[in-house]
Amino acid sequence: MDSIQHSKPPTCPPTDETASPRGFRICRSPSSIANDGLRNTTTCNTTMSDVKCPCGSGLPLKRCCGPFLDGTAYPDSAETLMRSRFTAFTRGNLPYLRKTWDPNTCPELTPDDLQTQWTRLEVLRSTQAADKAIVEFRAWYRDNGTEQAMHEISLFKLHKKRWVYVAPLQG
Repeated sequence: MDSIQHSKPPTCPPTDETASPRGFRICRSPSSIANDGLRNTTTCNTTMSDVKCPCGSGLPLKRCCGPFLDGTAYPDSAETLMRSRFTAFTRGNLPYLRKTWDPNTCPELTPDDLQTQWTRLEVLRSTQAADKAIVEFRAWYRDNGTEQAMHEISLFKLHKKRWVYVAPLQG
């Protein structure tokens, strides 16, 4: 997904973590959505190591879901995959969402599918067998200034030795 950069010059220091082509940290602001539906980017004075992971682990993004989203690691459990996918939704990371979705059930995803302002994740339970897993969670989001929750029981499976999201289970 391409991002639109503001015309003001970057003000934060160079970093070797998730840097823009100019070497500056790019921060996505969920509240800055352009009229065309693409997320704007802004510069900031934080590095990836300063930012808490949106998945709710309490760890810095750099030591939690960051390596999964940037492709340097892959989750070793369905719950970890679920948490990283939530983080991908909060950051607008379409390639990661496609990569971690079962190819037989993955819909056509567009930037318009990522307009929800997700606020927090609550994993309620997680059970995992050798090749299938179930993760029940509540994903909180903001809608017209009010926090709402989406509840889902999700099915995951191993595909080519990696966990992928399959679909929500019918309750």
